[in-house]
Amino acid sequence: MKEKILIGITASFHENKENLPLSQNIVGRDYVLSIIAAGAIPIVVPVIQEKKLIEEYADFLDGLLLPGGEDVCPKYYGQNPHEKLGRVSEIRDHTELILTKKMAELKKPIFGICRGMQVLNIAFGGDLIQDIPSADEAYAQHFGKMEQRAKPWHQIEIINKKSKLYQVFGREKVEVNSFHHQAVDRVAEGFYITARAQDGIVEAIENPQAKIWGVQFHPENMAQEDPEFLNLFKLFVEECR
Repeated sequence: MKEKILIGITASFHENKENLPLSQNIVGRDYVLSIIAAGAIPIVVPVIQEKKLIEEYADFLDGLLLPGGEDVCPKYYGQNPHEKLGRVSEIRDHTELILTKKMAELKKPIFGICRGMQVLNIAFGGDLIQDIPSADEAYAQHFGKMEQRAKPWHQIEIINKKSKLYQVFGREKVEVNSFHHQAVDRVAEGFYITARAQDGIVEAIENPQAKIWGVQFHPENMAQEDPEFLNLFKLFVEECR
């Protein structure tokens, strides 16, 4: 019997245009540390062009963690680019969307964080607010201080007591960090909203039938100082058994 759970973490791609062989697939430290602390083995999934190879990763992984990063190209959800759209990586989008759909087809758990939650929503038919500040003046600032990654920036309200978030935190109000200018808009079919910020921005979504869920904040950073946030990763790893 396999003792350790294998969790795929998709990489971001940093292209070195002056020297292409020095381009890098990169995964943030705290995602790796959180998966290890939760009792699983992290497997970095690089950006890949070939659909067949991407799907082969899904065959041997027990679960998939979709991390944060750059904006998602709006062509994948049928919109034109907003003037304040940030940097995109279409090869990363390509890899993650194919892998997400294949993992879902194989009925394997998926956990999305920040951009990762947005990728989940897009993969199953939802769309995004491309730039929060210009979408509505009532929206608060959702981009905290980058040098204080583990510190809370605002409060969220867990609005469904049957959700995974409530299972972990056991209360409705939670202080979280925040580093994003995009957000979930129209929620994909089969998913429901489990948490919102005080200004209404979607902070968590979940598809309970498929063990697929995501959060807009960054628990991997919070987990380095607050064990309560590590419990999100422990719950995810347990689902992957």
